[in-house]
Amino acid sequence: MPQLSMDANVNLLDWYWDLPTITRIYFTGAFATTALCALDVVSPYMLYFNSRQIARGEVWRLGTNFLFFGNLGIDFLFHAFFV
Repeated sequence: MPQLSMDANVNLLDWYWDLPTITRIYFTGAFATTALCALDVVSPYMLYFNSRQIARGEVWRLGTNFLFFGNLGIDFLFHAFFV
């Protein structure tokens, strides 16, 4: 059985820090938003775009609707990859 050298191992932390800055910020925000919804800390209904709620001061809805991809799982990974 062939053995892999240390150079062949993929280090996720190195991959994360090698991402471009804007991509890293977007990926982190998307993961954090999706994880908070999966843990029931934040309701997905607090994230969707609603112009009436934005007019009442809920300005986070302008950005969070682009960060939520649904439940954590393979679907989230595909959405993150394609974005």
